[in-house]
Amino acid sequence: MAVLSADVLNGIRSAEVQDYSPIPEGDYTVKVNNTELKGTKSGKGQYIKVEFTVLGPKHQGRKLFENFNIINDNPETARIAKQQIKNLMLASGWSPEQVNQFSDTDQLLGLTCCARVSVRDDGGEYGPQNRIKRFSKMEIPQAGGGSFSAVFATPQAAPAAEVPFSFK
Repeated sequence: MAVLSADVLNGIRSAEVQDYSPIPEGDYTVKVNNTELKGTKSGKGQYIKVEFTVLGPKHQGRKLFENFNIINDNPETARIAKQQIKNLMLASGWSPEQVNQFSDTDQLLGLTCCARVSVRDDGGEYGPQNRIKRFSKMEIPQAGGGSFSAVFATPQAAPAAEVPFSFK
């Protein structure tokens, strides 16, 4: 038996409970927080594991994860993954020239855009999970009632969590 200190016990008692249930389907502003290049279980492929944080308009702070299978036995799977990564970059405000300069997954860090989120339940051990169906540019209303497409090349370009949301 091990007796825990008062500090540890107080920390356990006051710890925030994490909610891992899927967020509702819809459009959310997301930001890329982490990327990792990993090998597939078969050892024959690679995927980019991307962690997103929801900035709004609801469920701020929740995490979404997406794997982009960039090298795969199925060429269609790899084609779709590469297309999705390019869509993420363009939706975040990258120019075609910037996309052509892409060479490191760390370049994705901080990208911010709108993500169409769905819920998928394939009956696996993890239950229902969120999936990102597509990426699109965010629309921010202008003071005069019009709108313009926001470009977020870096997270400092505009504090997305502090602006009103309107999606295409």
